[in-house]
Amino acid sequence: MVVAFRMLPEVVFAMPPLGTINLHASLLPDYRGAAPINHAIINGETLSGISTFFIEKEIDTGKIIMQEKVGISDNMDAGMLHDKLMEKGSELLVQTIRKIEKYGPDIKTHPDLLNQAELLDRLGRAPKIAPKIFPEDCEIDWTDSIENTFNFIRGLSPFPGARTKIKDGSENLTDDKTGNSSGKEISVKIFSTKKESGKHKAPVPSLHTDNKTYLKVAVNGGFLHIKELQVPGKKRMAIEDFLRGNSVSGWMH
Repeated sequence: MVVAFRMLPEVVFAMPPLGTINLHASLLPDYRGAAPINHAIINGETLSGISTFFIEKEIDTGKIIMQEKVGISDNMDAGMLHDKLMEKGSELLVQTIRKIEKYGPDIKTHPDLLNQAELLDRLGRAPKIAPKIFPEDCEIDWTDSIENTFNFIRGLSPFPGARTKIKDGSENLTDDKTGNSSGKEISVKIFSTKKESGKHKAPVPSLHTDNKTYLKVAVNGGFLHIKELQVPGKKRMAIEDFLRGNSVSGWMH
């Protein structure tokens, strides 16, 4: 049994007479790869799940033994989905082992097993993929739509974290009370936001704050209120706590 582990060489996974199985955090054949949970949320999916399958030479392509669906709510981040899938996954893994125990050597040809190539033929498309996420993939594009940006941030929360910078001296900055500049640049990770959908005439992107209770970014389709963030060397904090020690006057980039 393999769970959240690197690729095994064939000489190892071919050793067990009943096969080697993997627990994968998606509804295969979609979201094959290293980061299925993150990519499902980034893409705005409302449904995910878990799959157990027999390991083959090509990653995440073997016959599916069992699956279970799990819904994704609008405000669920990658960490929340991970925990839900972890709980369901432990149960599904036990059920899979019992199924293999029941059918023994015949399990590999059991009619309930799903052939991923056949599933893709029925879908008539290539599978959605979930490649590994690198630091350079975590930069927020504030010129994207409000939905895509909202999903991108929650899809990278809490790890590895969506990243941006707050920079002073921009004509696109709007401090809703003073307009003062802090005179410094702050690198931040943003963990959660709240959508304020609607039309506006503010530059995209631009920061809007009272430097006390809220910090929001003008994006295409509305504003995103930053709820939780982290600066280097500090713990993750609510926006009110951040503004208590930082006078924000800059732009997102």
